[in-house]
Amino acid sequence: MNDLLKQNQDMALAIELCQMGLRPGFVQEAIPSFKSQMLVGLYRKVQGKTPVKGNMPARDAKFLYSEHTTHRLCLHGSVLACSMERLLEHHFDDALVLKYAYEDYLHQIAKGEALINCNRAWTMVRALRAKKLELVPCSYCQARYVDGYRMRRNSCPICYQLKKRRSDFLNRPTETRNALFLPGKK
Repeated sequence: MNDLLKQNQDMALAIELCQMGLRPGFVQEAIPSFKSQMLVGLYRKVQGKTPVKGNMPARDAKFLYSEHTTHRLCLHGSVLACSMERLLEHHFDDALVLKYAYEDYLHQIAKGEALINCNRAWTMVRALRAKKLELVPCSYCQARYVDGYRMRRNSCPICYQLKKRRSDFLNRPTETRNALFLPGKK
């Protein structure tokens, strides 16, 4: 009876992961009891199309550390990683961590604004579990964030942008700054 219940739970989870867009190879990593061909067929039935062929995304979160990483991507990665870390502390399976954290991420950030897809999120779960990805505290606001490649500025993406805007403002000519805040003067 327990085996049948576990198998049904695994099937429901596999369907949900396929609906989220997780590639069959990653679903198989998450739920190893299923065969690859069965997961490809399940993906095709759920998504209405065949899965993308080709290499799987890198098995770590290096996309957060590439030279093309923006502060916005770092912020999105931080939102997702914080949710994942919280769930990992409660000893959830990696597949459930992905499901709940990614749903939370999409809820916090408008779906059209999501910069990290489900497959990238899976690599983040694995990297967090292996301690290859870590959240560091911001020296200004103490929020924990993913520190991306060449962004080692001791501040989270939000504090960095605030400091940058303040610096840009202070570098303007005095007349321009005064015109912005003193309504009677031009």
